[in-house]
Amino acid sequence: MEPRDSASLDALSWFESLARLSAWTAAEAPIENVLRLSYHLAALAPSPFGAIAAATLDETAFDELLERQAFEAAAAALIGTALSCEIVSRAGGPATGRVWLEGDTEESLASSSLPAMALVRAWLAFMLDLNQATGSSHKSA
Repeated sequence: MEPRDSASLDALSWFESLARLSAWTAAEAPIENVLRLSYHLAALAPSPFGAIAAATLDETAFDELLERQAFEAAAAALIGTALSCEIVSRAGGPATGRVWLEGDTEESLASSSLPAMALVRAWLAFMLDLNQATGSSHKSA
């Protein structure tokens, strides 16, 4: 991801935006749009969440993945290096995405017929769980 400038959302707005995006994924929104919005929300993450939400690619490289429809690669790039992730796919069944922080016992799991969507849903769930785990007043909708 490009070096961070001072542009970020306040924590309340960021968590509310993540919650809206999470709800949109439940409505089977187009994966390309979900990935693009997720990338931009990651870039706008407030401190201290920005370090965990940092994608590994700059916007141009991320867009190239989307143009090539390399959605699983884009989802993995969205997760970044601070978190670990995996996608488990079974023939004839939905894929399960898993996101966790190494050394932590908490993880987020999500399913979808699209492996990339499963991973994005798990990432969103993990990020939203951070709001709960911090015990902050940043309640999401």
